[in-house]
Amino acid sequence: MVERLRMLRMSKMTDYGIMLLTELVHAGSGTRTAKELSACAQVLLPSVSKVLKGLHGAGLSRRSSPP
Repeated sequence: MVERLRMLRMSKMTDYGIMLLTELVHAGSGTRTAKELSACAQVLLPSVSKVLKGLHGAGLSRRSSPP
């Protein structure tokens, strides 16, 4: 009997969210700008901004004002 592998489907934005959260974890207690995250994750800045807005709304990230 052959077992079928099941895969999880996710949107690009969900995938980007996981990538960005991973980058934020690697930053530790430091901060990263959307531009820095865009460069590190190789995701376009408008997509990064959209994902960060969603992460912030879900309480998974914080905004900080530039000094």
